[in-house]
Amino acid sequence: MSRFWESRQAYWSYIRALVTPGWPPISLATTTVQTGNVSKWADDDLDTLIEEGRRTQDRLLADIDSLRGRSQVAFTTGIALLAVIVSQLHGVAGHSPQAVVTYSLGWFLALYGAGGALASFVVQLEVEVISADVLSTYSPPVKAQLAQDYAEAVQTTIRTRDTLTTVLREAMLWLSLGGALDAATWVVTRG
Repeated sequence: MSRFWESRQAYWSYIRALVTPGWPPISLATTTVQTGNVSKWADDDLDTLIEEGRRTQDRLLADIDSLRGRSQVAFTTGIALLAVIVSQLHGVAGHSPQAVVTYSLGWFLALYGAGGALASFVVQLEVEVISADVLSTYSPPVKAQLAQDYAEAVQTTIRTRDTLTTVLREAMLWLSLGGALDAATWVVTRG
């Protein structure tokens, strides 16, 4: 499947997860790196991997938090855009069918964009976090298993961050198109 359709499929899965409780959104396969086997690594090398895994995971979680903040701004903007579009309904009602269709399509696209923005900060994301309670259940050698788990957790979180970025980009695209159609409708109905 092409990246174009994968992006739309990810967006749709987030919208569906928003309205269907328990529906898991998909994650895009954005990384092709496979985690290696670290069971024979030296302790110093495992320490390095664990430290790097922690730093990377912290950065990725901060990126996700930042993206969710941007999604909240996009959602608020989408609600404001929808209010503007709805306020123009009385001016469109008496115009040509093309103006009504353009108005309706702009309204739908803005609603679709706002829904995607809402989904990107409401839907539960797939991230892996290494916690002390789970770590306490490991059998020796703990360090090798912890290093392996960090490598795998980073991959999962990278996919989630990249998918969330795609969903937010798609939401902004739909909001922009909805706003552009509303602007075109406004020009036609005022001219």
